[in-house]
Amino acid sequence: MLSQNTNTKAIALALALTGVSTSGQEVNLAWDRAQSHTNLSAFILKWGPASGTYPNQINVPTNLTTATVGPLTWGSTYFFVVTAKNVADLESDPSNEVSYTVPLLPAAPVLSIDTTLLPAINFVLKGTPGYQIVIEEAATVDARDWTELVRAYVPPSGEVRYADTSNGLPGQRFFRARVLPPP
Repeated sequence: MLSQNTNTKAIALALALTGVSTSGQEVNLAWDRAQSHTNLSAFILKWGPASGTYPNQINVPTNLTTATVGPLTWGSTYFFVVTAKNVADLESDPSNEVSYTVPLLPAAPVLSIDTTLLPAINFVLKGTPGYQIVIEEAATVDARDWTELVRAYVPPSGEVRYADTSNGLPGQRFFRARVLPPP
C-alpha cells in the first residue's frame, strides 16, 4: 500500500466500469478518490489482455478520476486496474480489477424478401445476435428518404422475421437493412 505523508494510512482505490462508447471499441472507466488522498502526483490506469497482466498504462492527472481507453480490438477482453502514485514516487497496490469484452464486429446483415404472398412482403434478416437491426424502405431510385419498417434486436437464432402487410409505398419499392452499434 502507498503511504500518505508520514503516517501509514493506506490509499484504497475502487475502480468501476462506467460505460462503453457507442463505437464499442472504447471503454470509459472511473474510480473513487477519498478526500484523505493527499500528496498524489498521478493515477496510473493499467490494462492488458489477461487478469493480472497489464502491459499498457496511462498517467491520469490527480484532478481527474475518469479515463477513456481505446481503440480496443473487436472481440478481445481487457482487464483494468488503477494505482495512485505520490509525490515521493511511491505507487499504491492496484485497485480491484474490472474487465471489458469488446463486442464482435457485426456481420453484414443478409436480407431476404419473399413476395409470393402479396400484398404482404415477408422479410428474413440474418445478422449477428445481440445487435440491433433496422429494415427500411424507399420509393425512389435515389433513395434519399428512407422509412423505417422495423427495428429489432437479433436474437440468438440470428434471424429476424417481419411481414409488411401495409402495402407500403405505391409502385416500385427499395429496401435496405442496417446494423446499429450496440447501446
